Amino acid sequence: MRQVFTQIPCYAGDVSGAASALYELGGMVVIHDPSGCNSTFNTHDETRWADRESLIFISGLNDMDAIVGNDEKFVDDVVEAAQNLQPRFIALCNSPIPYIIGTDFEGLSEMIEDQTGVPVFYIPTNGLHDYVDGASRAFEAVAKVLVADSDAVKRPRSVNILGLTPLDFDVSGSAASLERKLIEVGWQIQSNWALDCDPDQIRRAGGAAVNLVVSSTGWRAAKVLQDRFGTPAVAGCPVGAFSESVFEALECSARDAQIRLPYRDQIQSSKATEGQIAVIGEAVQAGSIAAALTATQEKPVRVIVPTEGADALVPNASMRIKGEAEIKASLDGARIVVADPLYAPLAPKGAQQIPLHHFAFSGRIGFNQAVNLFDDQAFSNLEKEIEDGNT
Repeated sequence: MRQVFTQIPCYAGDVSGAASALYELGGMVVIHDPSGCNSTFNTHDETRWADRESLIFISGLNDMDAIVGNDEKFVDDVVEAAQNLQPRFIALCNSPIPYIIGTDFEGLSEMIEDQTGVPVFYIPTNGLHDYVDGASRAFEAVAKVLVADSDAVKRPRSVNILGLTPLDFDVSGSAASLERKLIEVGWQIQSNWALDCDPDQIRRAGGAAVNLVVSSTGWRAAKVLQDRFGTPAVAGCPVGAFSESVFEALECSARDAQIRLPYRDQIQSSKATEGQIAVIGEAVQAGSIAAALTATQEKPVRVIVPTEGADALVPNASMRIKGEAEIKASLDGARIVVADPLYAPLAPKGAQQIPLHHFAFSGRIGFNQAVNLFDDQAFSNLEKEIEDGNT
């Protein structure tokens, strides 16, 4: 019962994360789930649905399908749609019902690929994890299946941006702002995974000199690209005063092929759990914000990570929090809470809350308070608000 949520919402589910990661890549995403659930994964957990088409389908699972399986109908429907739409790939996603009855998605993938000639892969979602897990597994599959060996000629000073989806970076123009910052310091964008992206660039991702992981959703893909092409990774968001640390880490990793997590190195101390400023959110983004604030405020900033993802990305093991009660306890003593506004019920009495909208947490509620973290002026305004509250 310690993980029951009564005052705040839970994060978007793993199926939504997978659908978001693959949204712009030109493939067909088929979620084996009852009719009507498509609105959850797209219209509620997706900012692009109103103005950009994507081939995301629900299988229309009914009671009889759930009882007897009826895999033949599922395969026939997917094959027919693929023949009509000619997608770049087909991704099959699980959901709670087929997960419980043990549907053989690996076998279904092989059958569909044999009949269509289109690459088919299975993303092992089940509706029991959050968006980070689903998007991570989707990007991992892309790195394994869709990145071509033939296009792996290394380009000097080129970078793949991994883990960029509107579930974490929800302000229009975030991708453009990030790419502009990297280009200004001399980097070429090899590929962007996968917001306002070019799917053909992702096919050529093996040619990058280094990977920049801007959220936990890109970490699994980074590990695959390292194994396949020897590409090192740097985890961190170039925000505020922390930007220089990210750029320096990219330079170093491109030279020595080592993995670097500069935000973790900057805030990994025992005092970081006692800071009067608390940042709640996904590990890489929250850690990067905290590192930037630590540099300018010259005070420890505590990071609270309620999302899933690799433990290696969490600045300090004690910052990995599960459940509403643990989040509330971890905020004890904080004077300023930088988090999505819907965390307000858990903030200590008298603490000032600095709103930082997180689409994966609150969707369109408070969307007008979203911040483009990669826009220097927008981030400077956020820092000023925090500094004013800390004086």
